[in-house]
Amino acid sequence: MAEEKVQSLEKELADLKLKLAHVMARDAAEPKVVFTPRERKINNFSGKRDSDITVDEFIEDIELALKTRPTSDIEKVNFIISHLEGPAREEVRYRSTAEKKKPKDILDILREVFGDRGTISELLSDFYQCKQEDETLQEYCHKLMCKLDRVCKRDQKVITDRDTTLRNQLAENVKEVWLRRELKKRIRSTPSITFSDIREEATLLVEDSKDTAVATTNDYEYEVPVLATQSVPKTTESTDLSKLLLDLKSVMKNMREEMEFLKTQNKSQKTGNTRQCYYCGKPGHMKRECRKRQRDSEASANTQDLNGSGLRLRADL
Repeated sequence: MAEEKVQSLEKELADLKLKLAHVMARDAAEPKVVFTPRERKINNFSGKRDSDITVDEFIEDIELALKTRPTSDIEKVNFIISHLEGPAREEVRYRSTAEKKKPKDILDILREVFGDRGTISELLSDFYQCKQEDETLQEYCHKLMCKLDRVCKRDQKVITDRDTTLRNQLAENVKEVWLRRELKKRIRSTPSITFSDIREEATLLVEDSKDTAVATTNDYEYEVPVLATQSVPKTTESTDLSKLLLDLKSVMKNMREEMEFLKTQNKSQKTGNTRQCYYCGKPGHMKRECRKRQRDSEASANTQDLNGSGLRLRADL
């Protein structure tokens, strides 16, 4: 039974291999054609400084469109000129026929007249001196890539490793000092990290710092009213503290006396003895609680007042 199942599986595998071979042979026989429609939108180039498209972008679009046009050089030249306007069209128009026979001649004229006129050294200096200012991190990364593109289009051999150059430039020139430190630490720990990875790391770090700042701000907003109630002049604060200490000492003294009294009372109850008053000699209370002592004190005070009044009357007589 097991042998029959194995044979069945082997047959199915052989059939699948045969089908796969037929499919691969058919794909190899069919020509692979990349088709770009003729109606592809290409923006016209004017050569003006405020133009929405640079000469390099225009040339890149034109070269891509010409690859799909199996036409003659004259038709390609006319196609390029049909997408020119303003100063760019006039520049090509006044050139001699010998200078504009081929499509490459037209593109070289445009690149020469309207291209970046800076030298390769100036373009490199502009790239390496580019620092983040008021723009966002994403805007700064885009600016770095555009500046390096200008360098590479002028001379592709001047930058050997484009990705590493962008990565190092980003880590060296971001605005925040703490962010520069963190990105350099990432590069030292992972030398193979790419520009896109370090850009993503920087974005996450910036977002985390914003969340931390918001949380810290909320904490301060919660604590400010409490601190504000304690903001008093130094003289008033010291006076209040002294008074508070005296009150606390008085309360503590009363508490100690009360505790001693309770301890004595509990001890007397356990032994069956009652403590006697030192003033009247009666049990059940202390001297400071003696009512007879209070009455005697009041009578003595009244007697002193009467004596004082009598002396004043005699003096008046």
